[in-house]
Amino acid sequence: MKTLTTGSVEDAARKIAKQRNLEPEAVRKAICDAIRLGNLDQGYGFLSFAGILPVFLPDGTKVAVLPDIHAPAHHKLIMWAVKEWLKEFRPHILIVIGDLADMFALSAWPKPPRVVVDGQKELDESRRLLD
Repeated sequence: MKTLTTGSVEDAARKIAKQRNLEPEAVRKAICDAIRLGNLDQGYGFLSFAGILPVFLPDGTKVAVLPDIHAPAHHKLIMWAVKEWLKEFRPHILIVIGDLADMFALSAWPKPPRVVVDGQKELDESRRLLD
């Protein structure tokens, strides 16, 4: 599985299309359609999807889109379930769309009670989860 980091659906579609010799518009449409279908029962629109998202590209390539891990504040049982799902789904590409690390050491937001702020540990935990 290859992990892709990018700033937009268009960037991701362009990179994936180049790797898989596909049309960028077909890849972008597959990603957007999956996000849209994942939102049908929520009614909040394009950016409201809050779970792992499976995407199937026209050539059979499987892509998993994973939002908002928030390490080290992530829910450990949910991450275990996500990892198990990824093992079963076996995506060719994993797109992490943001909020991988909370980085309490750098944040201006209030920290949760009893959180020990250690920037290096936060980076290490985020990297361990991504790996």
